[in-house]
Amino acid sequence: MIKNKIWYEFLNFKFGDEYLILYINKQRRIRKYFKIATILLSCSGIWSVYNELKYPAIIAFIIITLVQIFTSIESYLIHSEKDIDDLCELRNKYYSHWNELENLWHKSLNYSESDLTDKFYELREQTKKIEELDNKLGIKKNKILTKKADKLTRTYLKIYNNE
Repeated sequence: MIKNKIWYEFLNFKFGDEYLILYINKQRRIRKYFKIATILLSCSGIWSVYNELKYPAIIAFIIITLVQIFTSIESYLIHSEKDIDDLCELRNKYYSHWNELENLWHKSLNYSESDLTDKFYELREQTKKIEELDNKLGIKKNKILTKKADKLTRTYLKIYNNE
């Protein structure tokens, strides 16, 4: 019975690790595109200074205003650099935890049911910090990333555990 709990906890954390890798990459990509767009739109203001026509200056003023608005609400739209660093820390915790669970599962034949249960719940105590960080970051579910993470998890199981 406890061996099944270890296995399902391992699968859950392995999936979470794969999802976080994909999620972090997506957040970095979004952040990069947002910064590039902000820089390009800001440059349009420089263009309007050298152009004495009335309409380009008005358009540039509107664009600069929009850039300022987006910059002001940026932290509500995309993750900050600190958030991405925290996501990386969370991903490392997921990795460590699923690795320890997998190790315990492979060594499960060496322990009595009681010892195995104790070791499992010792490991589970460590998840409190993981859950606190996970809740703080407010990671959004994404169907595409979920499917990719599921596929990567299943591939891992096929390659390394003959599942």
